[in-house]
Amino acid sequence: MELYAVDKLRWVFEAHTYGDALCLYYDILFVQCAVDIACRVACGQYDSIGENFALVGANTTHLAATEQDLLHACFEVYFAAALYYSVTHILYYAWQLVGAYVGVCVGEYRWACAMLTEYVEYPFNVAALLASGVELAVGVSACSSFAEAVVRLGVHLMLAGDCRNIHFGVREHAMGAIANAMAAYGGIHPFVATFFVFSDYVKPAMRLSALMELPVTYVFSHDSIGVGEDGPTHQPIEQLAAMRSIPGFVDFRPADGHETAAAWYYAVTNGKHPVGIAVTRQNLPYYEETGREALKGGYIVRDSKDAKVILIASGSELELAYKAYDELAAEGIAARVVSMPSVALFEMQDEAYRESVLPKSIRARVFVEAGCGFGLDRYVGLDGALVCMKGFGASAPYSKLFPKFGFTVENVVETAKKLVK
Repeated sequence: MELYAVDKLRWVFEAHTYGDALCLYYDILFVQCAVDIACRVACGQYDSIGENFALVGANTTHLAATEQDLLHACFEVYFAAALYYSVTHILYYAWQLVGAYVGVCVGEYRWACAMLTEYVEYPFNVAALLASGVELAVGVSACSSFAEAVVRLGVHLMLAGDCRNIHFGVREHAMGAIANAMAAYGGIHPFVATFFVFSDYVKPAMRLSALMELPVTYVFSHDSIGVGEDGPTHQPIEQLAAMRSIPGFVDFRPADGHETAAAWYYAVTNGKHPVGIAVTRQNLPYYEETGREALKGGYIVRDSKDAKVILIASGSELELAYKAYDELAAEGIAARVVSMPSVALFEMQDEAYRESVLPKSIRARVFVEAGCGFGLDRYVGLDGALVCMKGFGASAPYSKLFPKFGFTVENVVETAKKLVK
């Protein structure tokens, strides 16, 4: 069968990026029409099919009038489009879902399952897919947009196949944009995951999550120079500060499993704020003092009567502050240790609570964090100090990198001692 829509569809593919389409920022009329044709044919709604084919550039006078021929026409229009997408890597996963649906419509069930299993973790249950064909046809045909159809298809097919993880490949922006669409549609709490350094690629989607108040969870691994041998290209430096700079976005850099649990609890219960959880590559100890207080963003982990210096830390560097407390105590210097897993949540607390954790009367403060330290000056003030990164990292095991860049108990102790008068 001749395809008259392919040239028009290719123009759309070349003119728009996946972010444009998924975020619904730009006109996706031709793509939407191609999908709408498949949905309407599946439900026997033939009245507007001619109009839609005309919009995507097809000559309807060459189409047979039978339902089966119309279905196969849609199938082939899709198939040509999917082939082009697979070459350009634009919106490929979304087309996998749409293609699977069209495959179900025309009885190409093996092909439909093959389309899906390429980008998901587990094979789909073919019987469940077949049984849900009618429900899919009715549900998707009611969608008002291409993006809504993709989301509805994705959720339905994933649940039908008992599948929860989508393999996006190296497509961070598309991953975040699709998660936003899923959260906006409702009925599912999506999370996405990648190396923290690649949060730069998903940043526009993170910003939209906050702007639209979508509680998408972003899980970022390899959160510092602790990445090690991958070198400075893969070692986050400024990414934590960038994440914290997004209004309405909640940062979490947990120090152990207790704080990680608190981060996840907040992520799935707050219902409004997107959350970024940055976790380490290296193993970390558990602390008896950590736990639910992490939901306040910053809290006292260890304390002394008449403390002279406050040691503030996030993530893996809490271990340095924790041990420095003992070293300082041995030298007769009373200290307080504050864990700050979430700057955003700490700023949400009232003034009285923040003052109880970081009293203005204690001006000697050290913030220890394996990031650039941008924005942390407000917590240490003019009389405090930062033990942070001042440049890019290097390629070596984390056990060598941390001492090289000053992340040692000894350096934290010496820095604190210089501040205590």
